[in-house]
Amino acid sequence: MQAVKGITTETDYIVKAALAISLLLFSIKKAMDGQTSPVFEFGKMFMLFAVVWYMFLRAPNDNNHRFMIHDEVTSKDYVISQIPIGIGKSFALMTQFERLILEAMEKHFSTPQSTNFSNAGLGFSLQVMSTLPSVKLSAIDATLQKNIDFYFRNYVSVGILLNQQGRNLFQNSDNLIQDLFTNIGNGSQLTPLFKNNNNIEKQSVVPCSDAGPQIVEMIKNDTDEAMKIHAALLGMANDMTNYEQKFLGAAQIYNEQAVSARSYLQQSMIMLASQDAIINTAKSVGLNPASVAANTAYADQQFYASMQAQGHLAQTYLPLAKAYLTAIIIGLSWLVALLSIVFGSYAHIKMFFTLCIWIVLWTPILCIINFINDFNLMNVAQVITGGKAALSLGDNILIFKEVANRSNFMNYLVMSTPVLAYAIAKASEQGFVTFASGLSQALTGASRAAG
Repeated sequence: MQAVKGITTETDYIVKAALAISLLLFSIKKAMDGQTSPVFEFGKMFMLFAVVWYMFLRAPNDNNHRFMIHDEVTSKDYVISQIPIGIGKSFALMTQFERLILEAMEKHFSTPQSTNFSNAGLGFSLQVMSTLPSVKLSAIDATLQKNIDFYFRNYVSVGILLNQQGRNLFQNSDNLIQDLFTNIGNGSQLTPLFKNNNNIEKQSVVPCSDAGPQIVEMIKNDTDEAMKIHAALLGMANDMTNYEQKFLGAAQIYNEQAVSARSYLQQSMIMLASQDAIINTAKSVGLNPASVAANTAYADQQFYASMQAQGHLAQTYLPLAKAYLTAIIIGLSWLVALLSIVFGSYAHIKMFFTLCIWIVLWTPILCIINFINDFNLMNVAQVITGGKAALSLGDNILIFKEVANRSNFMNYLVMSTPVLAYAIAKASEQGFVTFASGLSQALTGASRAAG
């Protein structure tokens, strides 16, 4: 808006040039077509010039041309003066209309309040889950991972192999921080325990019954760092309260219970650490991690890596593209006004307002996509998790596959949003045909790949 202010206050010579070109084109047109009244046509052109100049090019320093802009990110207000009234009012109307539409729709198209499109952004429930595998104890505290490896090898693995109840508990536990270090285990009574003091590791051999509680305390101490990392991955590193609140809503989608970010992250990190321990145990006895007892965990790890590599291009960059396009439309509005004068037509002004409506329509479309995704994901995930408080080793891969599948389809719908919004703004049948054809081609390609 500051750039628009600077340009419109220095465009006198450009306006004069545009008017001169318009008169030249008008003269040529009249010379070639004598059927219409030149007085009437000149009057229309003069009226067009007056309206466009007053609305889009005139910017005196008064209250009518002074606007306040509210930054939704920083919650700060900025006052900008000398903005043409047509540009300022259009931008204000776009913002207010978009907000009213979103508020009205979210009364009916919303899951838990903290994961609403207006509060958490697009696809937050998918982003929360798909970023969990990136937060690993082995990356935060290598010494702690080593302790878990030895504890798992000397105590837990034997209990899992020899005790059916231990296997079932390990597979289905939604509270591994309690069960893994207390209720599962049947191996030797001693295990190495490492402690890191100023990057100097000290080793001692302690009873497994003593090692378990100490490892639990180490995990709890590292959870704060894990939460900061996860919040940073979600773009909320500077607002941990907001992160924890939104996490509660996302957890409720998957597990029907509002579980804190701390508990959920601890469960996820211990699952990943256990899978690392299985792989490291296999390596320590000369086995291929992709075979024998480690094959399931190794396959899980490969799937995690694959899912992390997918990314969320559409979910991350489409809102950014919307912001850029809004800036471009507002920033070029003065140029659209000049072109309208040059060609003596309201077509360019009409196009400007069409583009404004097009941008506004992105929001309700994305809101509905976000709601449908969360609603369907909630119905499927809660059946898979069966009312547990968090993911378990037995259901986490099913959940992550569901997240990956829905993320891919959601990305397609999101990337199709601009086409659908423009088709609605223009009432274009061809736009709907393009949207439907693209969807049909995507589904056909997917079915062929599956076949």
